[in-house]
Amino acid sequence: MERPQFVREEHLTMLRDLDKKVTMDLFLAVPQLRNQFPELDAYQAQQTLLFWTTVIHKSVEELVTA
Repeated sequence: MERPQFVREEHLTMLRDLDKKVTMDLFLAVPQLRNQFPELDAYQAQQTLLFWTTVIHKSVEELVTA
């Protein structure tokens, strides 16, 4: 998946920080993205989360297959 143009580094940083919390609930990630970054509409927040999860999954896959 290519990084959407509207996905900024601070969006990914916020998701990474959420992921570090033990109580991370991905169902809350989109509303939290929209709260913290009001310029994102619902679709953009969903696509940002999708991009982030794809990148994280790819990184884990690379570590496992290395």
